[in-house]
Amino acid sequence: MPATDVKQNFGRYVEEAQHGPVHVQKHGRDSVVIVSARHYAELVKNQRSREAGELDAETVDRLTAARMDTQHDYLDRLMDD
Repeated sequence: MPATDVKQNFGRYVEEAQHGPVHVQKHGRDSVVIVSARHYAELVKNQRSREAGELDAETVDRLTAARMDTQHDYLDRLMDD
């Protein structure tokens, strides 16, 4: 939906968002997505970070053994400062 249309008919799109995400476009590209409060709560709940103690041993071993691609070495250097 173009942003100007959403602005002029906001109530309609809020109602539509109760049934599924509404993609709002600016200059022909997706800019934002309107979602219902229920859908947003589900998204936030599913993206919760985990404490290391919550991970099983296999996951901890895999994370410990993982290595970054060398193209990201500069990120380690940023931490040294």
